Amino acid sequence: AAILDTLRSRHAKATFFVVGRQVDQYPALLRRILREGHEIGSHTYTHPNLALTNPFLAKLELVASGRLIESILNRRTALFRPPYFGDAEPTTTDELVPVGIATDLGYLTVGVHIDSEDWRLNEPQAIYDTTMLRLDKGNILLMHDSGGDRKATVEVLGTLIDSMRAHGREPVLVSELAGITRDEAMPPLSTHTTLERVVEVVAFTVVGLMDWGIYWVFLVAVILGVIRLAFILSLAITQRRNAAAQQRRTDAAPRFAPPVTIIVPAFNEGMVIARTVQSLLDQNYDGDLRVAFADQPSHVGGREATLQVGTGGELIDAPTGELAMQGAFENRAVMREVGLPGEGSILRSREIGQ
Repeated sequence: AAILDTLRSRHAKATFFVVGRQVDQYPALLRRILREGHEIGSHTYTHPNLALTNPFLAKLELVASGRLIESILNRRTALFRPPYFGDAEPTTTDELVPVGIATDLGYLTVGVHIDSEDWRLNEPQAIYDTTMLRLDKGNILLMHDSGGDRKATVEVLGTLIDSMRAHGREPVLVSELAGITRDEAMPPLSTHTTLERVVEVVAFTVVGLMDWGIYWVFLVAVILGVIRLAFILSLAITQRRNAAAQQRRTDAAPRFAPPVTIIVPAFNEGMVIARTVQSLLDQNYDGDLRVAFADQPSHVGGREATLQVGTGGELIDAPTGELAMQGAFENRAVMREVGLPGEGSILRSREIGQ
């Protein structure tokens, strides 16, 4: 509306290539464009890149946009500008495909000579400088009234019109450049009945409501998904902190490590007894660890047993017989601290008698 106000204050005319989805939301604005003497062309229904769109869907985009304009204005438009189309003289496949589709449907494709780049520039002065620098490149100037924040475009439009007129350039309709009248570019539909228009308006209204509903459903779903993710993340962080705090409390608390004595049967086990005792003494145990091995005196091996043991702990050498059966541990067992200087040291343990 602000752009229309500026054009009216400058008594200037323009051609608006409209997107069907926006027209469906603001039909009154489309009627005002026509009422104030401007021209209307199609810019597809959803603004896709037609070069990357299936031909059937591309045709549907043009047909839907055209029928929507007809249902609101009771006029057909013969003008079309493809989205993402920045050349008045198309040469590449990406540029020619939309032109071919539009031509088959009876449209005149309008290109661009001068791009103000207001779709990316946020400062009015930058838009002005870019436009004036390219003013001699052609007759069709591209500006935008939708698709983002258009404050800069609104601010600079009046100044641009004044400067163009100072350079001998008068804003006119595209139909005038094409050498046809406005009514030829937008012919009235004499056979379009009131009932047909009502049906089309209702149909497009339903489609618009469905589009609006789908948009909000997906938006709410995305928002709920983000909230759920944030909630799960907060729970994970809380759990991690609680686990760390619990671990610190566990580390600070005294460990439960009561004295432990391990009795190893050594009868006829001379080949493996050293490794067995070694592995037991190598255990990482914080408390008092004692290892007792028991053997019959006649099987110690020449009344001596050679054991390789690690440092620390205690070794108990006791006759087997009554140790297990009569509970004579205190009477027959002899306990001696290992106390050896290093791992793998040799301890000779003599048989201990009564």
